[in-house]
This record gives sequence, structure tokens and C-alpha cells, in this order.
Amino acid sequence: LVDGLDGQVLVNPTDEVVAEYRAKQEQYDAQRAEWRKLRDEPTVTVDNVHVELAANIGTPNDVAGVLENGGEAVGLYRTEFLYMGRDKLPSEDIQYNAYKAVLEKNGRQTCCCSYTRYR
Repeated sequence: LVDGLDGQVLVNPTDEVVAEYRAKQEQYDAQRAEWRKLRDEPTVTVDNVHVELAANIGTPNDVAGVLENGGEAVGLYRTEFLYMGRDKLPSEDIQYNAYKAVLEKNGRQTCCCSYTRYR
């Protein structure tokens, strides 16, 4: 049994432990359903000041999750992930296409990018 919320792997869990985790899953699903109800609610303080709801992303594919969950912007595009898992630096075309994809998927919303300098 893998518990991704608490970072645990339980090998050969007992029936009792499995039942506990089923109940935990049901509670988590119920909480997510409650959060979904708030998705399109305005993000304002009690004195009616708008607060932009932004999320950090690591890849262009992450923009969909921001928008699907009511995010108003990309708070930070962690561009260092473009450099990870590669034997050489990403080409200008790869970087351009990644930035372009984020901006196109994000529409007219705010997007803040981090830039990594390698020498």
C-alpha cells in the first residue's frame, strides 16, 4: 500500500490497515469535493481586496492543472527543470518552445519566470 500523502509504503498491510486507508481515501475525496466547490469563487479578503491566486509550475503541461483548479496565474515557472535530466544544455529552440507553450496555455494571465544562468 502506497501512501503518497504521508510518504509511506506499507508492505503486506493487514485488513484493518487497508480499511483505515480506505476510510482515509474517502475523507480525502470528500475534502477535494469541498475544495472543488470553491474553484470559481472570487479570491478576495474580508474587506473585498482581490488577491491573485497563482500556482508554481515546472513544465508547460502543469498550466492545465492551474487553470482546472481555479488558478488565475502562474506564480512562478521553474525553468531550471528545462536543464534537468539532460546531458547538455537545452537549445534555444527547446527553451523558446517551452516558454511559448506556457504563455499560450496560460492565455492572458500573469506568468512569472525564473531564469537559470549557467557559465
